[in-house]
Amino acid sequence: MKKLLISIAVPVILLPGFGCTKSKPVAANNKDTIVDYKPLLEKTQQGCFQYFWQLGKNFSGMAPERATATSGNTVATGGSGFGVMATICGMERGWISKQEGTQRILSIVRFLDKADRFHGAWSHWMNGTNGQAVPFSSKGNAGDLVETSFMMAGLLSAKAYLTGSSAEETEIRQLTDKFYQTIEWDWYTNNTKSLYWGWYPQGNVFQLPIGGWNESLITYILALGAPTHAITQDVYNNGWTRNGNFRNGKTFYGYKQYLGRDKGGPLFLSHYSFLGLNPHLMQDQYTSYIQQHINHTMINRAYCLQEAPATNLYAPNQWGLTAADGVNGYRPHAPDLDEGTLAPTAALSAMPYTPYYSIQALQHYMNDMGTMLWGVYGFHDAFNVSKNWYDNQYLAIDQGPVVVMIENYRTGKIWDLLMSVPEVQQGLLLAGINKPVYETGFPEAMPESISGCYDMLLHPDKGVYEIAYYIKEAGVNSTFTLLDENGNTVRVLQASAPANVGAYTLSFNQDKIVTGKTYVLQLQAGEKRVAIKVILH
Repeated sequence: MKKLLISIAVPVILLPGFGCTKSKPVAANNKDTIVDYKPLLEKTQQGCFQYFWQLGKNFSGMAPERATATSGNTVATGGSGFGVMATICGMERGWISKQEGTQRILSIVRFLDKADRFHGAWSHWMNGTNGQAVPFSSKGNAGDLVETSFMMAGLLSAKAYLTGSSAEETEIRQLTDKFYQTIEWDWYTNNTKSLYWGWYPQGNVFQLPIGGWNESLITYILALGAPTHAITQDVYNNGWTRNGNFRNGKTFYGYKQYLGRDKGGPLFLSHYSFLGLNPHLMQDQYTSYIQQHINHTMINRAYCLQEAPATNLYAPNQWGLTAADGVNGYRPHAPDLDEGTLAPTAALSAMPYTPYYSIQALQHYMNDMGTMLWGVYGFHDAFNVSKNWYDNQYLAIDQGPVVVMIENYRTGKIWDLLMSVPEVQQGLLLAGINKPVYETGFPEAMPESISGCYDMLLHPDKGVYEIAYYIKEAGVNSTFTLLDENGNTVRVLQASAPANVGAYTLSFNQDKIVTGKTYVLQLQAGEKRVAIKVILH
């Protein structure tokens, strides 16, 4: 699979002093900002993984909603689905053996096979000892289709990963198929043109139509591609896209927002469904999903740095608003609901979208804030520097995305697994979501709007810089050149080479590169020349 990376391309105007504006630098010293961060990534992933590995021992592998002395026996369906994905990461990285991970996932599917279901859907919360539904609200027990879809995304990823002939792996695959075949996705339309989030058997009450834009795209994709009880495209178009009314189209802080409410809402909206769905490979008539997520993240960060009250004490290495604990309880923190509380999961789970800015935050959280934020299960859920408040709890739905999205940044492993599932491919096809088509250029290289530069970070595992590019015309020769601020050639990164239409990745090492310095990266493809200003870290 070709790996993609964004783009605001600018004309090549090679004049002295073209460098990025210093009116509001991204970091105080770009040369010294980033150190060897591979050990930090490993420590962060493994620490957050321990939430699921250690706490799941008490509940047949299922994850508690949060880690607290008063959480009792309640486990979370969606958070446990994230935990299944984290367990795959644990096996891949050697934190646990393949056999240990397989046994854990087998325990989970056996537990789910006996748990209460509501027309195939599990409840949001369950008793971790017996599988009985635990009411999520005062209305009583209910099936939760979105939480169920998060679990199924995890199990389908595990099915794609555990392909061996052992009895354990075979049983996991068989039970996963059984679950998928018996979820009555069409029941949850209530004979309307929308899926509903929940169904209460008491009174036969359906609650909350699922309409975009929010965290629930995976629910519609799994429902469209389901082997039985599938929904129609009409339900997707009317329910999820609301016939296109989930579009936004406005620009905030220099970044276009394609979908959703103004300024994007909490960052988890770009995480949960995309733990397994690869946005690099997704485009429809409304947006390129990787551009949507990059811009959503950049808008969130820009709000923190440019508009939030100065008393909040946000900074280039301290940013990211999402749903999390707070001084006033759990809240969906966002630019339009900001009390000064940040959650590490916000910036860290955005690692595939904004690696440089996410690593800035990671280094600060780990090296500067230390035990104020870090504990036995990774980063605590949230903090508020302005109020000197530091949470001491952990949430499954915040720890899981950190593990998985960092892995997707490093290897794309969970993306590869879920995107290989035929039913997921069918769901995307029926949703009108296909591989992106762009103009020739760098469609994922979003410059910081104030500096005008795209910050590139050396890949922690590959030891090279990577940037996605797209060629729109077949048969043209493509040349990549790195220029200094005076327009002089520093290096020819790739000499003239023929290319077909499609997405590619340019990789290059640090030879002749001064870290923290501004360059121009130029693509010459036939008659077309595209360039962006970059800082290489």
